[in-house]
Amino acid sequence: MDLRRLRVGEWITGGFGLLLLVALFLPWYELGEGRVVGPPDALDARASAWDAFTVLDVLLALGALAAIAVVVVTAVQATPAVPLALQALLTLLATLLLVLLIFRLADPPDVSFLEPTDAPGARSDVLDVDRAAGAWLGLVAMLGILAGALIAMRDERRSPEGRYTDLTGVPLAAPREIETRPAPRPEAGP
Repeated sequence: MDLRRLRVGEWITGGFGLLLLVALFLPWYELGEGRVVGPPDALDARASAWDAFTVLDVLLALGALAAIAVVVVTAVQATPAVPLALQALLTLLATLLLVLLIFRLADPPDVSFLEPTDAPGARSDVLDVDRAAGAWLGLVAMLGILAGALIAMRDERRSPEGRYTDLTGVPLAAPREIETRPAPRPEAGP
């Protein structure tokens, strides 16, 4: 494992992948101010991504793990082919997840499980759902994963003149000098 192989795009992707993984456990939705409920301790009026979603939470977790995997694979692989392939796949996955996440933020899921069924004074005709900090952190993290993957794919740095590196940019020792011999003279024959 050589962390010198990591470029800016991989660091951005991995950092935002970790942020998305943490954001999945934070509250994403909460009951708004217009909601009349029973006693304050009758319910927990917040829902994390794991509580609010059925499939999207698992897909977001896989996207976060794939973003973290880009960092690991880039640090482990000696050639850039495998990390570039993983970054290309991550870009497609992040684009799809970003569209799904924007849709889910625009149209919140059914959070009827937050409603108390037997709380005194509860009204079931009002359902005001607000987006909490976890939802916005998740959106920022997904945008960061997509931006980091695009930056990592685009980074095609070449080694500076006179500095020897392998294909991933890790410094190497100077190549050995090759002994040259003069060509045989034509009169020497075969």
